[in-house]
Amino acid sequence: MRLTSSVKCLTPNCRKLYKKCKQIIKSRRLFGGDNRKNIEDATALNKTKTFQKVVDKFSFMQRQFISMQLSAIGIKKQSRRYTLEQKLLCLALYKQSPKGYSLLEKIFCLPNKRTLNRVLQRIPMSCGINKVFFNALKHKISEWSSTKKLCSIIFDEVQLSSGLNFIPSEDIIHGFVPDSNSPKFADHALVVMVRGICGSWRQPIAYYFCEGTMPTLSLVTILKDVIRAVLRTGLEPLALICDQGMTNQSALKVLQATTKRDQLRNGLICDGTISIDGNKLSIVYDPPHLLKGIRNNLLNKDMSFEGKLVKWQDIVDIYNYDCQIGNIRMCTA
Repeated sequence: MRLTSSVKCLTPNCRKLYKKCKQIIKSRRLFGGDNRKNIEDATALNKTKTFQKVVDKFSFMQRQFISMQLSAIGIKKQSRRYTLEQKLLCLALYKQSPKGYSLLEKIFCLPNKRTLNRVLQRIPMSCGINKVFFNALKHKISEWSSTKKLCSIIFDEVQLSSGLNFIPSEDIIHGFVPDSNSPKFADHALVVMVRGICGSWRQPIAYYFCEGTMPTLSLVTILKDVIRAVLRTGLEPLALICDQGMTNQSALKVLQATTKRDQLRNGLICDGTISIDGNKLSIVYDPPHLLKGIRNNLLNKDMSFEGKLVKWQDIVDIYNYDCQIGNIRMCTA
């Protein structure tokens, strides 16, 4: 027999025997002495009618949270295990406020952010229309009322930092513009989202990588595909909302021209809407961008409204007059 100070120095057979002994000692500690009494007391409490009545009043999320805290008592962070429902609950908390989740993680027994990111990595993500999102959305809205299904489709481009990312599990390099004749680095992403008109809900449904702005013809094809996919879920889109970018205006004019041609053929009145598979959508430009456009034009141009002339100097005069009143002001800076 020889003594050693490290497990790494043991032979494979001795290492297996060492792990087995540790498991036996751990089980004896868990089910012996005070722990055995605590388990017996907890089992007896669980069988009482009073406890069952209290538990039955909890919601599913409340039961999951309490179960998560009770099962993690006395266990090290690295040894804790969580169910998928518990991870999804924590993921919802994290998405509401990452800083708030960091505080809750110090108070309660919760999975760390790395564990939550692994859950997200299990969701298949790819450019274009994601069938997983649409299937989940179709299942979610199946019990909604017809009023709650009214929605608008919003799309806009966001700027990205160019770079390449290799995904070993998929053997794919991300960072190029897909379906391009020559390799191009993606520095923008077109994001499409649906938002409820009569309900406070919203859901991103698709994204597309591009270099600069999305080409007009490509944007026309994307909008048609997205509208048809949204209609198949059971939602009823009523409007397309975007900013006043030149590419967006050109794509919407193409869709309007196609709708206008079909309306003239069928003897209908041209109302400026867009029709996709018989569903009409109005065009709404983003109100904050419209206000900013009016402000920019007033800086160097005058505007005629109901026979009266409006100047930028009028706004400056009102603000200066309001500043002379004192502490009580009608206009803010």
